[in-house]
Amino acid sequence: MGEERVKARQAKRLIDASAEGRLEEIRRLIGTGVPKNARDAEGETALMAAAREGQADAVTELLGRGVEIDASSASGDTALILAAYGGKSRIVRLLLEGGAALDPRDDDGYSALDYAVGFHHGECAKLLKDAIVKAGGAPQAKRLDEDLVGEEEDIVDLSGPEGEGAPPAPRSQWQALLETQGKMLKALERQNALLEELLWRREDDPEGTGQARARSPRKARGLGS
Repeated sequence: MGEERVKARQAKRLIDASAEGRLEEIRRLIGTGVPKNARDAEGETALMAAAREGQADAVTELLGRGVEIDASSASGDTALILAAYGGKSRIVRLLLEGGAALDPRDDDGYSALDYAVGFHHGECAKLLKDAIVKAGGAPQAKRLDEDLVGEEEDIVDLSGPEGEGAPPAPRSQWQALLETQGKMLKALERQNALLEELLWRREDDPEGTGQARARSPRKARGLGS
């Protein structure tokens, strides 16, 4: 039991260092024997944490060390899903260049592209769409709605550069978006629920002691950062 606790603490240190982009600490921990694919209690790995928080240098470091790029958490999240959910286009690009699979879906049934389109992360959606088209007849491409593949303008122009406002899209693009967003209603409702939970946690634990009854949702950590 004591050994398991030690391993859990080591895994947490590596995951926390990755989420914060502390490269020297990442190298030190892995160098002292902490497994590079170590997981926390919810199945998150260092790569997932770095991707969620947009830590490009940490992602590059971990990929260079051969971490498992398509590992999934207990809720089905992969590093690519977390990056797309948070609109981290640089991370999405790094993961795609590293060979991340396009077809994984989380426990709610959504893929990285579903989240990128649903939350109007235009650059992420373009990167993912291009990768799917490049995959050709691969199973992951076939599983997507046909109107998401080959309609570049309907995806790319949903938003401007990340962090900047975008000009209104032509009516035809909005019509195309409406056709693809029906399946995202549940995800949008869930996002609102997560934000409400974060507000509730703040009221329930105003001193930040970490003793609030509900746990902080994984994906919400990567939003707006």
